[in-house]
Amino acid sequence: MKKGNINLTLWMSGLLAGVLVGAYFYRNQEQFAPQQKKLKGVIADLKKTAGDLGNKALKASQEQLKASKDVAKKAVDSVKNAG
Repeated sequence: MKKGNINLTLWMSGLLAGVLVGAYFYRNQEQFAPQQKKLKGVIADLKKTAGDLGNKALKASQEQLKASKDVAKKAVDSVKNAG
């Protein structure tokens, strides 16, 4: 299979799994009512963690971009000085 087809298949299967899990929870919500507070807490923790990871990834990519610009500038300067 081509990479695009594999990605589409994985995306669609993830979407289908999410729909099935959501439908299961909706049909059986009275069973999960006592645990709803715990689930909300876990989801809030996951959101916070995902946000923190996103911020760290953004900061790291910005630092890498700055470092790449500095290296490129030094390379241009060294070529100008050599010529």
